[in-house]
Amino acid sequence: IEMGAAAASNGAVAESLIQIWRNKTIQEAMGVLSAPDVEVMMKADKERLLPRLPTLGEQVREIFDRKRRRSFERNIDDKKMAMLEAADSQDYKTAWKLKKQVATLEKAAAMYPLPPPTDPAIFFEAPTDPAIFFEAPTDPAIF
Repeated sequence: IEMGAAAASNGAVAESLIQIWRNKTIQEAMGVLSAPDVEVMMKADKERLLPRLPTLGEQVREIFDRKRRRSFERNIDDKKMAMLEAADSQDYKTAWKLKKQVATLEKAAAMYPLPPPTDPAIFFEAPTDPAIFFEAPTDPAIF
C-alpha cells in the first residue's frame, strides 16, 4: 500500500519495487541490503533482521504447508460428517463414495506432515524496547 508522496505515483512505486526484487535470490537480496550505503531508520533492525533472511523462504513454505494441511483436514472432516449423515439416512451408496473420498484425502494429507515451526519466535516477536515505536529520527535531513 503506497502512502504519502508514493500514493501519488498511481502504483508506479509498488511496481518499481516488485521489478527490483522479483527475481532476486535471497543471497542477492542480502548482498544488496547489507551494503553500508543502504540506510535504515533503525540500524539495530538491520543488524537483527538481515541474518534471518536466509530462513525466510523456508518459513513461507512452512506457512503454506500448514494452510494446505489444515485445508485437507477441514475437507476430510466435512466429508466424514456428510458420510455419517448419508449413512444415517440409509443412503449407503453416497456414504460409500464419501468414504472412498475420505481415504483419498487422508493419503494426500499424509504428504504434508506438519513439522514443528523452524523458528516460532519470528511470527510473535515483539520489540523489547517499546520506545522504538516513538523514537524520532535524529537526522534533520530526513524531514
